[in-house]
Amino acid sequence: MLQQKRTKGRKIRSAAGIPRMNDRDILAFEWIGEQEAASSENLQELLGRPHMRELLGSQAGETTREADRLSVSRIRHIIEDRWAPAGMVNYGMILGRRWVWLTRRGLQTAQLPFRSRRPAEAGLDHLHHVNRIRLTLERLSGSANPSGRWESACWYQHNQQEWRVRQKTEPRISIPDVYVAHPSRHLDLS
Repeated sequence: MLQQKRTKGRKIRSAAGIPRMNDRDILAFEWIGEQEAASSENLQELLGRPHMRELLGSQAGETTREADRLSVSRIRHIIEDRWAPAGMVNYGMILGRRWVWLTRRGLQTAQLPFRSRRPAEAGLDHLHHVNRIRLTLERLSGSANPSGRWESACWYQHNQQEWRVRQKTEPRISIPDVYVAHPSRHLDLS
């Protein structure tokens, strides 16, 4: 919790000047953290969705000609003037796209058990397309949780590790098939 100082009968937050995170921000952090990173292009769609705009209220900012997308300048403002100063995200241009990934603080705020790391350049094109697929499925299903359960690679790896640890402490428990690594399940796409 933030420490507070008193000046002439008024409390001042020790984090004065650092934007407070709202529900929309936290939902976005959950999404970004689960996906490992998000491009600003994907954030335009994610944050421009009607339910995200409702959380933001009148501060939604300018939109593009597409009703469900925020503008590039609005996304830049959110990243550079809100999230980064609050220590929630890191961002940078990687392979021609602006990417955003959570810091340790951002992951903690979103209550995600992952490590903060800059996304690897080698997998960014794949990650961008996976993010597009998730956005499309969520849009088609009308919610942030499409029918079935979306399990990102970050959650999959985390759950797989959790089951392995659990099996060591409880030898009789069996790991669900989905978390057992079967060599035959890996496709050779080359």
